[in-house]
Amino acid sequence: MPIIEVQFLPQGISDHTPILLSWITTDDTKPGPFLFFNHWVSHPDFMEIVERGVEGKSCRKSYDSDPNKTQTSKGRLEGME
Repeated sequence: MPIIEVQFLPQGISDHTPILLSWITTDDTKPGPFLFFNHWVSHPDFMEIVERGVEGKSCRKSYDSDPNKTQTSKGRLEGME
């Protein structure tokens, strides 16, 4: 979300008041929540995508500790139509 600052400058010779707009965009965006769609289960590649994402990890903590693994699996699942 950008941070916006407005400065009203001195009027000068014109009858208009100049303004100076400044904004800073922050790059603290976090990925949105993972949404699971039931129709993914019926897709022929569903289990393969899940297995590749988990890669034999049975502990949820180890899966959550690698955000790239979560994002890769999420991207593959969301790509299924």
